[in-house]
Amino acid sequence: MKLSTGILSEQNLWLKLLIFSVACVLGFDAKIRQLLLLVALFLVYYLCEPAVFSKLLMAMRRIMPFVTAYWLFATLFGTEFPEMLQFSLQIIYFLVISIYCLGTTDTRHFMLDTRKMQRYRWFNQVTYVVLATALFIRSYFELLQQHKLNQAASLSSVFTYFAEVIKQNYASAKQVETEVESSIREELVQRDFFVGQNLVAFGFLTALVLVGSV
Repeated sequence: MKLSTGILSEQNLWLKLLIFSVACVLGFDAKIRQLLLLVALFLVYYLCEPAVFSKLLMAMRRIMPFVTAYWLFATLFGTEFPEMLQFSLQIIYFLVISIYCLGTTDTRHFMLDTRKMQRYRWFNQVTYVVLATALFIRSYFELLQQHKLNQAASLSSVFTYFAEVIKQNYASAKQVETEVESSIREELVQRDFFVGQNLVAFGFLTALVLVGSV
């Protein structure tokens, strides 16, 4: 299985979850100015691993229809512009922090950082479900990228298209099962925690708290 080796990808999973939790708390009550500063801080942080930007742009393209629909309905119902802007920024902000946590963690790093938890049977069962679901979702979006839908297609063609994609994705169930079982059974060594990548994360966490308190 391919192992990501960027600075953000090499950071400890639990440290990422801590940063993600702090970022969520800051984002719920943040005003427009704070949201702009927090998003800018994360974007600067992403310069440590530029490959993350491609994942962010892909995710942005997927949520733009929702944001556009929100602005349309909010305008029709007379929502104030500052409220619309703040809500839209919150959506973008939570997308940005989600990409940091999910987009920089691959299966192998997940297994490395949860090695001590794998002694518990319930954790292995949860891990199996999470990994299988993640692989199915990844496979689904890969199929969507491979088979482009004609924008002028009829409604029946759209249903046929999605039915075929789901069918092909379901056909890969055995491959997904094999990959997940291989990842769970693989003998792994616990990673060192006090390494340069994690020190960068601690520095970012400090900056995140400082910016969030402005």
